Amino acid sequence: MVQKQKRKKYTTEFKNDAIKLVTEQGYSYSEVASRLGINSNNVIRWVRDQRQEKSKMTETGISPRELEAAKIIVWIMLQPSAFSVP
Repeated sequence: MVQKQKRKKYTTEFKNDAIKLVTEQGYSYSEVASRLGINSNNVIRWVRDQRQEKSKMTETGISPRELEAAKIIVWIMLQPSAFSVP
């Protein structure tokens, strides 16, 4: 019976460092991947995802995810029972 290999997890810090090597230092995807010992498709995906996230930023500099979280917090704060003492 063949055991399925677990997918390796990378920390956010590791991903951000790899992204910076491409976007700020000018290294190629394959060079970054080779130096870090990972598949270049990972680096390509991380850079693409970050660029897409940045392009979704609102005029205020808040990402859609942060905006949604703020809306939820405001909604909770406006609920009459949010601060009532029993």
